[in-house]
Amino acid sequence: MKFYNNLTNSEKLKITIFSKGHRPKENYNGLCHIARNDKVNKICKIDSLFKEKLDLNKPLLEKKNKIYRSYIIDKVKIFIENFIFLYKSDLVFGHFNIVLRIFLIICGWHGKHVCVPPGKITKASGYFKNHEKLFLRIIKNTFSNKFLRTYILATDNLDKLNLSLSNSYMLSNLLISLYPKHIFINYQLSKKNKKNKKRILFAPTERAQGYESPISLFLKSKKNLEKILNYEYEIYYSQHIHDANCNSKITNDIKKFDGSWAEISILVTDYSSIGADFLISGGSNLIYYIKDQNIFCKSQGIGPFFNDEVKKGIRVEDEDKLIKVVLDLYKKEDKFVSRFNENKIQNYFKNINDQTKLKDFKKF
Repeated sequence: MKFYNNLTNSEKLKITIFSKGHRPKENYNGLCHIARNDKVNKICKIDSLFKEKLDLNKPLLEKKNKIYRSYIIDKVKIFIENFIFLYKSDLVFGHFNIVLRIFLIICGWHGKHVCVPPGKITKASGYFKNHEKLFLRIIKNTFSNKFLRTYILATDNLDKLNLSLSNSYMLSNLLISLYPKHIFINYQLSKKNKKNKKRILFAPTERAQGYESPISLFLKSKKNLEKILNYEYEIYYSQHIHDANCNSKITNDIKKFDGSWAEISILVTDYSSIGADFLISGGSNLIYYIKDQNIFCKSQGIGPFFNDEVKKGIRVEDEDKLIKVVLDLYKKEDKFVSRFNENKIQNYFKNINDQTKLKDFKKF
């Protein structure tokens, strides 16, 4: 049996990571973390074909590249170098221009574009959220899966089925794998300092404009905040990218979540995928505060497997019980689960690529 670390250069994978097209940023940072720890494959991280390769040790998506003056001949050399590497790449992550992809396929490119969802889907999405334009969605995604070499990651078989039913993805193009964010969050949780204050993160999902979530209303109550702060919790609030009502929640007692999971002990959410992702990433103290489920489902649809996910955490439907659960968890020791060893990280890209090979083989 040949060990993966002993592969020849021709058997090692080439992976291109575009710096754009990742949501949330934990997926991008996770890819960078995996790439830094991958001692086998050849990995190139770029902003565009015309720019120099990015440093894998600088994972922050927000960081703007410095502008350097360069001669046209230098840009041409960079473009040729990046294009050749991209053409030889087995896997491509991030925003992959569709025109460029079609051109590469015409030229004989045999790689795969791997899309990473923002998180494990729990609430309604796609067909379950909006029944309109179903036929157009089927045509679009079937074309992308079958002819543009697009593959999508799914966390498990139920997630795979949900993605296929809700978004009309071909089952053959759904690959079961951890998302990069799971590895990144797990790594951060493993660095937790038990001497520090316990941090609790409140993370509601997107709501219709003008409608505030019960979590946001809970945080607006000074009485509720005082009861939690008396136990020396540090309170953090995660602003949803589409939350139009978030500005009023950030007070001096509540800190805006900056994406650092290292000290998060408890997560309070509602219908967001962040709950399932937290458990997959090794977290344990998860609270679902969902007192408005009927109202939410009327406007957002019903996720077919949402109730199954809620059973993995603690379900709460009123403020007093939420406070009681939070205070009870303060007395308990955090149970962090280290899920990902060095071997799993080393073989992350290989496991994805092996599944695409198996799918291609079954087509013949």
